[in-house]
Amino acid sequence: MAGLIGIGSFLGYVFLIVGVLEAVQATGASRDVAEGVFAILLGCLVIWARRDSQRLKYHEYRSEIAMEPTWFAVAMLFASPLVLPWYLADRYRISKGTLPKKEYEGAVPGDLGLTDRD
Repeated sequence: MAGLIGIGSFLGYVFLIVGVLEAVQATGASRDVAEGVFAILLGCLVIWARRDSQRLKYHEYRSEIAMEPTWFAVAMLFASPLVLPWYLADRYRISKGTLPKKEYEGAVPGDLGLTDRD
C-alpha cells in the first residue's frame, strides 16, 4: 500500500505541474508567471514537509531519507519529485506503525575511559 501511495503522489505531482503549465498557457500568461506559481507551490510544500517531519520526529525512523527537519527541507527543495512520494509513503507506514525506529548504538562510559577504575 505504501508503494501505491508513493506512485500516486508522484503522478499527482506530475499532473500538478502539467496542470499549472496548461493553465498558464490557456490564460496567455508569461513564463515568469508559471515560474512564480511553481516557486510559491514549492515553498508551501517545503514548509509543510519540514513542519510535518518535525512533528512526526521523522528523523528517528529507519528510512533512507529520514533526516533532521532542516536537512529534510533542503532535500525537498532540491529533489521534491523524488523525496515527496517517498516521504508520503513513509508517513503512511508511520501512521500504520510498520516503519521501525532507528536503533542508536552509542559509546558506553567504559569505552571512553570515564569510569572510576583504579
